[in-house]
Amino acid sequence: MRRALLLLSCLAATAHALSCPAGTGASSDGINCYPCYTGYYSTGGINAACQPCPTSYYQPQTASASCLYCDTSKGYYLRPYYDAWGFNYLNCFPCPAGSFVAGPQQCTPCSPSSYTAAPTAGACFACPAGTYASASGMTACTPCTVVCNAPGTSYVPCTSTADALCPQCQPGTYAPAVNLTACLACAMGTYATGVGATRCTCPGTVSCAVPCAAGTFSPLGEASVCDTCAPGTFTAGGASACALCAPGTYASASGTAVCVSCEAGKYNPSPGQPNCSACPAPTVSPTRAASCGIPLGTYVVVVPP
Repeated sequence: MRRALLLLSCLAATAHALSCPAGTGASSDGINCYPCYTGYYSTGGINAACQPCPTSYYQPQTASASCLYCDTSKGYYLRPYYDAWGFNYLNCFPCPAGSFVAGPQQCTPCSPSSYTAAPTAGACFACPAGTYASASGMTACTPCTVVCNAPGTSYVPCTSTADALCPQCQPGTYAPAVNLTACLACAMGTYATGVGATRCTCPGTVSCAVPCAAGTFSPLGEASVCDTCAPGTFTAGGASACALCAPGTYASASGTAVCVSCEAGKYNPSPGQPNCSACPAPTVSPTRAASCGIPLGTYVVVVPP
């Protein structure tokens, strides 16, 4: 009797040790093998079970022995998808143009100033110089086209998120030329009552602006009050900026119209200097020298330390 019970126990264990092929799993009663659903896989074997695909993997087919890798480095991501039988699982899709992969299951729109025309990972591409993207999710950048060609306006250059602007000068300011980055404030005693002024006026006169004198400057070369050139710089008049004194010359005072040549025995190797330096012995120099040298017919004895 005992041997019979042992035999029946072995037969029952054998009946439940169901071997299923790859891509299938054993039913709960251990009688049948059934195909794995989409999003699941099985390598088969005794009492095999269908397992969900691991993170970053997917399987759009039934009865599969393995899952496929969704390569986020190439701009792909996983999102929910319903198969023909209405079963919901994760499938692999490319991020749409204008977005990038930010994680295994996340596509993020490109921020303004950036774009992407094809699936990409990590980040979008910055707009090249001279172009812009004003909104999120852009697939291309727009060329900057605005040109400010009228006096009375300032010029706000094109940025990575907007085209250039040409706002009119407000009352109390003016712009006599084009492409100024800011309108100029009217000088004391002058006025501009309307918008878009090209000059400031004085009571009873057309304009108070005059060309800048030698040694002075203004961004437009003329103004009612011009700024003075700093030491080491000069202008001959009517200048929008001061120029640096050339090597071998200097300007020790402010408001210089012409730089002065270095005296013999002195030198100045750099531009924009307020004075010259004496040549170290035994070197000498002529006037307007940028460097010193050993006189011809002489020699120097070098004593070792």
